[in-house]
Amino acid sequence: MPPDAGLDFALVRLKQASDRAPLKLRTAPAENTKDLLVIEHPAGESKQVSRVDCKVQGVDLIGRSTDKTDFGHTCDTLGGSSGSPVLDPAHLEVVGLHHLAVTTAGVVVNQAVNINLIKAKCGAACATP
Repeated sequence: MPPDAGLDFALVRLKQASDRAPLKLRTAPAENTKDLLVIEHPAGESKQVSRVDCKVQGVDLIGRSTDKTDFGHTCDTLGGSSGSPVLDPAHLEVVGLHHLAVTTAGVVVNQAVNINLIKAKCGAACATP
C-alpha cells in the first residue's frame, strides 16, 4: 500500500512473520478520555514512554490536509516521535498515531491521526487477530 499523505502513514509488509504479536487497533478516544500513553523513540534515542498528564485535548481537529482527521493530546513528546502509537493504557490498544504539534496562541498541542480513519483506509491489511 502506498503512503497516505493526508493521514500521514505508510503500511509496510515484512519479508517474514514476526514472533511478536501485533498491537491491536481500538477506536479513537472521546474528548473526555483522561488516560493515554505514547511509546516513542524521539530522534533515534532510546525508547521513552509519555504517560503523565497524557489525555485527549480536542477531537475532530484538522490534520495535514483540510480534513478533520486528528485528535489533540497532551502527551509529552519530542521531535522525531512522529509515527509513535498513542495507546489506551487500560487495554494497550492503539487509538491514534502521533504525527505533529500545533502552536496556537503560544500553547502547543500535539496531534494524532484518528486510528479509525487509518483502519478504514487500509481495510483487511490493518486487521488484527
